[in-house]
Amino acid sequence: GKILVKDYRFGTEVSSKVKILTGLKGIIHSDEDLAKYAFSEKDIKIIKNQLNTQEEDCFVLVLGTEEVASKAISLIVERVKQAFKGVPPETRRALENGNTEFLRELHGGARLYPDTDSRAILNSSNDVNEIKDSLPDYPWDVMKEYAISYHIEESSVKQLFFTGKLNLFKKLIKIFPDNPSIIINKILNTTTALRREGKNIDNIKESDFEEIFMHLKNKEISKEAIEEIMIMKADHPELTIAEIKERLKLESISLDDLSKIIDDVINLNVEIIKEKEMRAMGPL
Repeated sequence: GKILVKDYRFGTEVSSKVKILTGLKGIIHSDEDLAKYAFSEKDIKIIKNQLNTQEEDCFVLVLGTEEVASKAISLIVERVKQAFKGVPPETRRALENGNTEFLRELHGGARLYPDTDSRAILNSSNDVNEIKDSLPDYPWDVMKEYAISYHIEESSVKQLFFTGKLNLFKKLIKIFPDNPSIIINKILNTTTALRREGKNIDNIKESDFEEIFMHLKNKEISKEAIEEIMIMKADHPELTIAEIKERLKLESISLDDLSKIIDDVINLNVEIIKEKEMRAMGPL
């Protein structure tokens, strides 16, 4: 075949257009080495006789369904005819070796963007209504709703939304609805502070937060203990929250028990308290 530029023949030019517009992997033309397709001299002679070709004639073979093959042949004939008229109006793609190849038609009904064009998908009214019903609320509506419902700053809800922690907040507020501010403080502020200290906060999973706030709800830990638990979980991801709680020796006591402890301390140190009065706080 005629070499247009290095490593690019006219057959290559025709083939690239057929590939893009039909989806075929290429074409077979008689001016290339047909032996690589396992054609014998006998096969080629049979084809030429069937097509009644003359000495300088060239033939082209395409493999595909009848519809696709017919379209490919039409494109080949059209492109060969165009070669006698000049350069066709089309958009071309630059190749790494400096050559170019067909990308799409420049204008008109034949124009095609293979990467985006597709047949129209018509949706029924039921489909449309189903999609409408499943659409989530607008982010700004969600922020306002949460700010009002849980009496928190809209800026905090916005931060939850954009850090991807809104769903975690939803889970935790169901467990511990008493004080939303504690939840926000721990999953936003405390996590940020610990991350800056070099702690691997990713070791603390959502399920860990759920367990922590379940302990808080059951008055098994205080809110002040949450940060200690988070630090140990970040450093020791292999430990469960229950194991961490045990290691930190965290336990809750009733007000009556606390009062008894205070009374015992006072009774044991009554002389110091009388002598030092308010200054006795340090030694105690």
